[in-house]
Amino acid sequence: MEQAHYLLNRLRATNDGIHTKTPDQDELNPNAVNGISLEALQTTLNASGALDAVNGMQNRIALGQFSQQTMQRDALIQQADALQVKLYQDQLTLARLNGEQARLQAIQSANAAKTPPVNDSVLSGRLATLAGKSRHSPVKTAQHRTGLRR
Repeated sequence: MEQAHYLLNRLRATNDGIHTKTPDQDELNPNAVNGISLEALQTTLNASGALDAVNGMQNRIALGQFSQQTMQRDALIQQADALQVKLYQDQLTLARLNGEQARLQAIQSANAAKTPPVNDSVLSGRLATLAGKSRHSPVKTAQHRTGLRR
């Protein structure tokens, strides 16, 4: 308990020693230049400012180039997105066409399995002849069947 009282008394003594500084006339004057504070700030931050026309022009040119590059980048991103969409659509179309091709090949294979190939040379010749004559007019085909010729 004595130790707590000792610490409280010490804190009170420390607080009594803290006083705020009363500002003088120069510090309250809004038009006075406070050079010491500015020098202290420059020293602390190691900063200084100056107007340089050459640096300003270089900065404007760099900013213009950056803006142009940003616009080109955005345009290229949009173009890449459009090409990606087109690629996706083309891939879907290709997949659909591959499926259709596989279906047609399966139908063709099934039809070929149902119709056995013709091995007889005489029959093959007659089929070829009929296939060739079916391209002519129906009158000539009818005449050929009946054996009548003019």
